[in-house]
Amino acid sequence: MAAFTNKAFDGGDIRHDLKILWTQLEEIHLVKHKIELLNHFFAEAFIHLPQTVTIADAALNLIHQPGLPSIKNLANHLQVSERYLETQFKKYVGLSPKTYSLIVRFKRIEQQLHTKSTTHWAKLGFAGEYYDQNHFIKDFKRFTGHTPSDYLLSNLEMGRSYLVR
Repeated sequence: MAAFTNKAFDGGDIRHDLKILWTQLEEIHLVKHKIELLNHFFAEAFIHLPQTVTIADAALNLIHQPGLPSIKNLANHLQVSERYLETQFKKYVGLSPKTYSLIVRFKRIEQQLHTKSTTHWAKLGFAGEYYDQNHFIKDFKRFTGHTPSDYLLSNLEMGRSYLVR
């Protein structure tokens, strides 16, 4: 693709339908209609592109499964090295698999906080996903800027139901 950067070329040499598109664009005078034609053309072209599953796609599917796997287990399951998994994941997702996993785990916590009412943190379903309470508090603070108790107290109605002894 570098050979085509900042250069004009006949797209018909790559795809026949680009010649047809060019002819149609020449016949249209309003920019709005040209944009509509281009949007339609590319939407159709993308629909018919073959789906290729990358290591990042496979990792994303596994990360979203219940029982979040460690990065080591994820790499073993995908039969790649941890380093290769990390580089491919960053390339396609923009984050490391570990950071993305932390976000997914925190989103699960957030969903449970909004759907359950309980009196003890340890009774929540996500408690088993953490090695210990300190890891849970550290991640919680990382994403909210508050400890779990402070976070719930700032939302008084929800906070009362969780912190009642």
